[in-house]
Amino acid sequence: MKWFRFIKWYCRKCYREFSSYDVSRSEVVVSDNVRIVSPKKLRLGSNVCIDYGTYIHCGGLRWCHGKGGVSIGKGSYVGPQCVIFGMGEVEIGEYVMISPNVVITSVQHPHRDTSKPMYHQKRIYGKVVIEDDVYIGSSVVVTPGVTIGEGAVIGAGGVVTKDIEPYGIAIGIPARIVDSRKRNEGKGPDDESC
Repeated sequence: MKWFRFIKWYCRKCYREFSSYDVSRSEVVVSDNVRIVSPKKLRLGSNVCIDYGTYIHCGGLRWCHGKGGVSIGKGSYVGPQCVIFGMGEVEIGEYVMISPNVVITSVQHPHRDTSKPMYHQKRIYGKVVIEDDVYIGSSVVVTPGVTIGEGAVIGAGGVVTKDIEPYGIAIGIPARIVDSRKRNEGKGPDDESC
């Protein structure tokens, strides 16, 4: 129960910080040491912030057949030291909060065929969709082909291997839904001060 209170508190804290941001200024903030591979396949909305040390690979290279791409919607934040592999496409919605050290990948190496090295086996691609108003906690891993529904929360350290329903709160390895943000909606004041 303490984890849920912490997640609830942290979401409110982040919301207060982001809601005070001046969205009338249409700008993209990219911090130092951010590396972007194939930037022509990166689409950014207004007021996006990509924090220190993040690595974004947008595909577009020969080994991924020129495919891929990464899009990040307006008002979204990508925390420090995140890794986004967009060879199979990654679509991040609006006002998404991604904490430090998150890995989002739309490609994986198969490992079933032991007659040849994994590196030489045909890669598996799967588009990742993160809908609007999602909060992803620190050190989460999002695997290929997954959709995280609008308003969902993924707890720190989770590994998302299956779709997460809208407004679901998911934790664990693999991440599973343990609650819904909609469950207590309308049952009293939700804006307690910390």
